[in-house]
Amino acid sequence: MNIKDIDMLGLSDKSKDQIEVDSTTLVVSDEFEKGIKSGSYRKNAIKKLVSLGIPFHSEYNIMDEMSQAFIKIVCPYCDTCMKTMGTSASRDQHSLHYICPSCKSKIMLQMQSEAISISPPK
Repeated sequence: MNIKDIDMLGLSDKSKDQIEVDSTTLVVSDEFEKGIKSGSYRKNAIKKLVSLGIPFHSEYNIMDEMSQAFIKIVCPYCDTCMKTMGTSASRDQHSLHYICPSCKSKIMLQMQSEAISISPPK
C-alpha cells in the first residue's frame, strides 16, 4: 500500500498516530524521484535527513555514501586514516572496501544494508 492510500482505510486519528514510517526510505525515494543525477540524489537524501534532525539509518541505495561520510578506519599497521575504495553488494549484504594510502594494506567490512543508525544530539 502506498502512503497516499492510507485514508482509504478509514483509520481514526488515534490509529494514525501509531503508524510508523521509514523516513530514510521515504526521503531517498523522494530525492530519486526528483530526477537528480544518480550519485547526487543519495548525497542530497543524507543531507536532508541530517538537516531534519531526525534519526535515520543506512539502506541499500545510500550505504556507500554513508560509509564514506561516517565510517573512518585507521590502518592497524601504520595508524594512517584509510581511504574508501567503494562498496560491493549482494542482496542485503554490503562489503565496504578500504585501502591505506601509506602502506597499501586493505580492510573489508561486511554488513547489512541497514547496519548504520544515526541519532541526532539531544
